[in-house]
Amino acid sequence: MDLPYLTSALPGIGGVLRTVPEDFVVDEVPAYAASGAGDHVFVRIEKRGLTTAQVVQRISRTLGVHERDIGVAGMKDRHAVTRQWLSLPPPVTPEQALALALDDVRVLEAARHGHKLRTGHVRANRFVLRVRGVAPGAGVAEARARAILEVLARSPGAPNWYGEQRFGREGDNAARGRELLAGGKPPRDKKLAR
Repeated sequence: MDLPYLTSALPGIGGVLRTVPEDFVVDEVPAYAASGAGDHVFVRIEKRGLTTAQVVQRISRTLGVHERDIGVAGMKDRHAVTRQWLSLPPPVTPEQALALALDDVRVLEAARHGHKLRTGHVRANRFVLRVRGVAPGAGVAEARARAILEVLARSPGAPNWYGEQRFGREGDNAARGRELLAGGKPPRDKKLAR
């Protein structure tokens, strides 16, 4: 996908992104804190090298609850270290959640809340990106990065682009969505239909 760059006239810093999961860290900021009371359990997890759906599936199997009953505010990258919030249904307790032992997943916090977490209940996502193998020379990459940031700090600022993952594996999500809106038949896969 070729997206335009506001800084295309400036030299880049070079380098490579995402050589290891730790090079791309995402920390989800919730829209609100768990209340401390209620039937559901909000958990803050850290996952490494897994999709959010894979984590939900593993937790579901381990705790014996339905995947559909686990709430997720947003999907997070697989090739990264991500921290995000999920909600677990009753009768799961905070103690059970904190005791979960899953490969590449750690439960960092658990607290009760009155309802299931829903898609979009996210205030923001914070990112830490490590670029390896940047332009050689003392301070060259840093000076170039500062020049790029200076341009992006001016109006209109950095565009809110999103990556290829939003367009689907075959790049046809928009066409399929248009077809659905025109009265087409929904896909058999329930998650895809949603």
